[in-house]
Amino acid sequence: MRARAGVALLEILVAATLASLVMASAALLLHAQGRIAQQILERSERSDAARSTLLTLAEEWRAVDPAVDIYAVASESVATRIFRGAAVVCGHAPNKTLIRYRGLRLPDAAKDSALQLEAESAFAFSTVAADTGCPHAPGEQVLAIDSVATAARGSMWLLFESGGYHLSTHALRYRRGTESRQPITNQLFDDRGSTFAAVADSITRAIGVTLTDRSGRSVANARIALVNTR
Repeated sequence: MRARAGVALLEILVAATLASLVMASAALLLHAQGRIAQQILERSERSDAARSTLLTLAEEWRAVDPAVDIYAVASESVATRIFRGAAVVCGHAPNKTLIRYRGLRLPDAAKDSALQLEAESAFAFSTVAADTGCPHAPGEQVLAIDSVATAARGSMWLLFESGGYHLSTHALRYRRGTESRQPITNQLFDDRGSTFAAVADSITRAIGVTLTDRSGRSVANARIALVNTR
């Protein structure tokens, strides 16, 4: 009986040891899988941030005239004016000019300025209000702004917003006027390795965008072409 008890105790010890080894192996496997999943998630987030940066900048700069719309290009920022919409003068009222407008958003007097194409002159305005004084096509809105002396019926305007894109504090950020820099992406970029660069001869023809993650690895290196559209 004593011999049998000793064998049983040994079997229990062996079984316990094997169970411990299995549990330890399972824990290591789960930890490794968790680490791999985290790496995949981080890589996906970096790729999404880089793709969002390049798509945003390409979309914003696709209607930029580099000769007049690019104010400055530095390694960490690009100051520019960005197209927001187009308008055609359709009438006049006391102290008002009526326009048919189509754009990405409604004009904002606090943010935007207008360029009158025929006169090649820019001007600011202080009021914007909806109006019904002109026939208009689907997708257009009739608006009234401050009276503009040179605004002949049928003249065309382009509306712009002045601002700057920044690669700072580990993200792509946008600053409009004197406002703070608002993040567009998550804080995934390295500030020193993520830069803008002008590609120019007499004017800026393209803007190079280099993005690295916070560990210093490259995640994007692209050129965004600027075409004179006016």
